[in-house]
Amino acid sequence: VLPLPHPSWRNNGWLKREPWFEAELLPVLKAEVARVLGG
Repeated sequence: VLPLPHPSWRNNGWLKREPWFEAELLPVLKAEVARVLGG
């Protein structure tokens, strides 16, 4: 399970307070999506 915040302007503050999301989770998510899609 990968946590995904809703892409809303309201979440910008959360994303700034939680830098782990972009630094640690997004690369894993991108790799998993690429794997599932065969890329």
